[in-house]
Amino acid sequence: MKQVRKMICLITAAMLLLAVFGAGCNNSKKGDIFRNGGVTLLYEACEEYPTNEQMDKVCKVLRFRLDSQGWKEGEIKREGANSIRVNIPGSKIDIRTAEEIVGTTAKLTFRDEDGNVLVDGSTVTSAKKGSQTNYAGNIEYTVMLKFNSRGAEDFSNATAANIGKPLYIYLDDYEISKPTVIAPITNGEAVITGVSSEEAERLAMLISSGSLPFSLEQKSAEVVPAR
Repeated sequence: MKQVRKMICLITAAMLLLAVFGAGCNNSKKGDIFRNGGVTLLYEACEEYPTNEQMDKVCKVLRFRLDSQGWKEGEIKREGANSIRVNIPGSKIDIRTAEEIVGTTAKLTFRDEDGNVLVDGSTVTSAKKGSQTNYAGNIEYTVMLKFNSRGAEDFSNATAANIGKPLYIYLDDYEISKPTVIAPITNGEAVITGVSSEEAERLAMLISSGSLPFSLEQKSAEVVPAR
């Protein structure tokens, strides 16, 4: 009886972990998800021998990105040792948007005008869409960032040295934002203004979705017609 109870507890714990962290790879849906068309993308790890743990992290990051866009019916499947296929159903899915959202590697850096990396994006602990009232009494949308202790110190130095200048935010070599520094930020909390509601949501999602353990090379991207 004790063994049975122990087994039940282990199964319950596993189910709870699955609910919290997601199914990761090979979360196939029942039936034909492409009955209304969609997009299928194939990626290969830029790592000769990726571990199962690394591949599982990639799957979870990609799952987060799909869910953040409302693409909860999407599938993520491992193909072989180092490839992942992402299937996104829907007649209104734009293939370029899908490529940008899914395939961005999310190696986040904050740089100066000369391209020098001032802050490592791995020190960002939170990135959320927010809003505030400006001087004219109008609501403006923002992206609210929080850094850990090391990031707070680096960000304080970066902002102090670049007052009146843009601080460039990059994902890999792709510039996603360049807010101007108004004053030194010393408390580890920053607010990016001057963005639309849609831009704020997109920027926060790209920053907070997490860094991949390695880059992904896109091998193919196809529009699947309705069946």
